[in-house]
Amino acid sequence: MSDEEVVLKKVKDFSAEERAAILARLKRIEPTRVAKEFNTTWQVVVAIERAEKRGTSKKKTTKAKAAARKNTKSKASAVREGRKAAASERRAAILARAEEIGVTEAANEAGISKWTVFQWRKALKKAGVAVAPLKRRRSAVSKRAVKTRVKKVMPVVAADVPAVEKKKKSGVKAVASGMSLEYENMLLKEKVNALTEQVEKLRSAIAKLA
Repeated sequence: MSDEEVVLKKVKDFSAEERAAILARLKRIEPTRVAKEFNTTWQVVVAIERAEKRGTSKKKTTKAKAAARKNTKSKASAVREGRKAAASERRAAILARAEEIGVTEAANEAGISKWTVFQWRKALKKAGVAVAPLKRRRSAVSKRAVKTRVKKVMPVVAADVPAVEKKKKSGVKAVASGMSLEYENMLLKEKVNALTEQVEKLRSAIAKLA
């Protein structure tokens, strides 16, 4: 058995109360005198002192780590709370904007889906929060007016297109004096293109109303 092992064994022979008494005496007198008082060697006294210092240092380190973990958790919690608050403010602003200009426009401004805005409003209603009714934005032209206009224009367009095509084919015969065939064809093409464009616009309007 080595000297260190012998010292450690002798240290274990002392009870906790005896070690505490040795440590208290070490604060006042030298280790050799403490060793004589407790009928042991100065190596044992020094080993008890070192063990106490290691234990104290370990406790301090543990406390410091616990404090650091607590501080980190507090900071993380503060960051989460800040993010939640910012998200709540942004959500409230978007909802207020939706009440002013409509859900679709507000969602487009915020870069989100309009269904997300509807879900937020639904969640607020479930939570018992009073939600102002949305203003329904009506189109400047009613559906009935558009349909009536389409019914009036479509027969005219349908009748004009074959007539223009027929006139285009028989352009040589119907060319007025002094007007070239090339110029007549150009006029006919422009009219056909204008009528075709009008038809496409009307079809697009009908598709949107469907």
